[in-house]
Amino acid sequence: MVRPSMRLLIPFLLALACSASPAGWCAEKSPDAGDLEQAARLLGYQSRLYEELRVYCGKQFPDTKGQFDFQVMSWIDANQTELNGLQAYLLSADRKEFEQRIGSALGKSLAGLKNADTAEEYMAVCEGFGQTLTGAPRIATVTPKAAGFLRAYLAEHPLPPLELQKAAARTVCLKKGMNQKIDLDVLQPRCTCSTQRTFELLSPQELSELDRVVKAFGEVETLPFMKRIAPQLAGCQN
Repeated sequence: MVRPSMRLLIPFLLALACSASPAGWCAEKSPDAGDLEQAARLLGYQSRLYEELRVYCGKQFPDTKGQFDFQVMSWIDANQTELNGLQAYLLSADRKEFEQRIGSALGKSLAGLKNADTAEEYMAVCEGFGQTLTGAPRIATVTPKAAGFLRAYLAEHPLPPLELQKAAARTVCLKKGMNQKIDLDVLQPRCTCSTQRTFELLSPQELSELDRVVKAFGEVETLPFMKRIAPQLAGCQN
């Protein structure tokens, strides 16, 4: 039998973050933000939470891991503007303090997972996680104030174009790999490595052409300069 506390764990994880973090950074019943700093912490917590649960549920239910991977990637796609706003905020924030606060809140919230000790309880947690991500819920709908603060900050402090290009190239790498049924946990370091090396090896003109092809959903592997650097990228597959 599944204990009620485990069945309800996922819906309450965001609310638990409020009590686990500095007082006042989100409302207890409806976690939304009152200012930019709170918006950044809320989204930072939420994105880290989803990644932790993606990995956790993938280990508990390997046959459906691909579903959890796809749902998290879809959520990231649906909320890329707000996530870019978070990245822009972190460029000038105290990153160490931010990570410490997020880590503390996340640790306390996820402590409940350690109490799961039956197959039924694992299923309850992961079914709840899957239901939470069904339809790739938009941050602007769930926490509109947080979304507003992050979008406004991004408009005033846009990310450097090169960083946006890197993010787009890495996302294309991840999606192509997932379409080939490659595990997301294998793809993440591969795509990070290959993206970083690509941007180190190509000229500004070549990067501009790469960006054009990526945005057009073209086959970047067929580009002459990508063939040229293929040997240097091969090491990222290990």
